[in-house]
Amino acid sequence: MAILATLRQDRAGDWKSLDDYLRELRHRETGALAALANSLSAPPGEQKELAEYGEAGAVLLEVACDLRVPKGARLAAARCLLEAGIEPPFVAHLFIGAGDLVTDPRLGSAARRLGCASRRAVADALGLGRAVALANTMGWSPSFLS
Repeated sequence: MAILATLRQDRAGDWKSLDDYLRELRHRETGALAALANSLSAPPGEQKELAEYGEAGAVLLEVACDLRVPKGARLAAARCLLEAGIEPPFVAHLFIGAGDLVTDPRLGSAARRLGCASRRAVADALGLGRAVALANTMGWSPSFLS
């Protein structure tokens, strides 16, 4: 588990496993949040590893949407989820709760993916999915989905 070594890197906590780390992150412990913020500099593979571990996706989604959490930790949580390929309907929850992060440059190219995927998820939730598919077959490009 390379991500566990990255999380321990700044001595923010001494977690024996990712389960221990996630338990503290779920309770919004300061050390766990600081370690998550530091994971922004981790390679995308490690961020994906964290998001795909057990129930980490749900915990990261909660952290990303929690406005009481420091912005660096929220950004890292959102980036981990995006690197792991978060899909509808959860991407809409991420956009609603963490849409303010889209303009932060630390989110990188993941910000564009969040914007595009969330607009598609919202269109599907509103029942516009068929209308968009029809427009695409007719050669129209709905600008709100790009």
